[in-house]
Amino acid sequence: MLGVSRVSTTKNTVLGIKKFSNILFTLAIFFSSCQFLYNYNHFLLSLYFRYSWLKLLLALIVPIAVTVIHYLINHDFIYIADRTASVMIVFSVLFVLDGINLRHFDMTDRSRSLHQLIFGLETFFSVLAVITLITLIRQKNRELNNHYAESLKAFFSGSIPVMVIGFAKIYFSSRIYGKVYNPPNLIPFNGEMSEFAKSGELELLIRDAGNVLFFTALVIVLLGITKRCKFFWGICLPVAISVSMEFYQYFFKCGDPDIDDVILNTVGAILGCVIYKFIIEKIKENELCWESLEQWMWR
Repeated sequence: MLGVSRVSTTKNTVLGIKKFSNILFTLAIFFSSCQFLYNYNHFLLSLYFRYSWLKLLLALIVPIAVTVIHYLINHDFIYIADRTASVMIVFSVLFVLDGINLRHFDMTDRSRSLHQLIFGLETFFSVLAVITLITLIRQKNRELNNHYAESLKAFFSGSIPVMVIGFAKIYFSSRIYGKVYNPPNLIPFNGEMSEFAKSGELELLIRDAGNVLFFTALVIVLLGITKRCKFFWGICLPVAISVSMEFYQYFFKCGDPDIDDVILNTVGAILGCVIYKFIIEKIKENELCWESLEQWMWR
C-alpha cells in the first residue's frame, strides 16, 4: 500500500508540474504576442524597445525557456515537441501581423532584413533540431521510437507553416514602399557585397545571413530525401531556384535583382553539402533512427 501511495503521489506531482508549466507557457505566449503588437496604440503589456530585434528575441525566448525548463524536469519528448510546434504556429501568425504592422508604421530595410534573418535561422535550426533528435534516440526501444515519431510530427506541424509563410513573405511579396525601383545588378561582387564592404551596414549582413542559412537548410533536406544525382539536388537545383527568384523579382518589381544574391545562395548550398557530407552521413550510421524516420515520413 505504501508503494502504491508513493506512485500515486509521484503521478500527482508530475501532473501538477505539467499543469503549472501549461499555465506559464500560455502566459508566456500571451506576453510574447503583446510585444509583436506594441505599435497598435500601445497594446496591453507591451514594452517599448529601441531595437526591433530585442522585441523579436524576447518573444521567442520566453515561451521556449518555459518549455526547456519543463523538459529538463520531466524529460518528456512529446511535451517539448508539442510546445515547440505551438510556439512556431503562434510565431508564424505574429510574423505576418508584424509585417502588416511594419508596413503601416515603419517598413524599413532594417525591419525586412530582420525578418529575413529570423526566417533563415528558424529554417536552419529546424533541420538541425530534427537531426539532433535522431542522434539522441539510440535505444532499441520501439515504444520510445514511436514517441519520437509523434514528437517529430508535432515539431513539423509547427515549423512548416513558418517556413511556407516566411518564404512567401520574404521572397515573393512586394518590398518596394515609397522608394525608386533599382535596376538589376549583373556584375558579380558589385551589388550587396560591394555595398557591405564599403558601408559595413549591419542590415546587409543580417539579410545575407538569412539567405545563406535558408539555402543551407534546403540543401540538407534535399540531399537527405534523395539517393541519386546528389550534385543536381545539392547544387544545380538550389542555384536554379535562386536564379528563378531573381527573375521573379525583376519581372514583378518586388525586389532588387542582384547577381550577388545568387552567389551568396550558392555559398549556402555548398555549405549545406559540406555539412551533409561530413556530419549528416555520419549520423546516418545509426540505422535504427533513420528507419524510424523513414517509416514516419512514408506513412
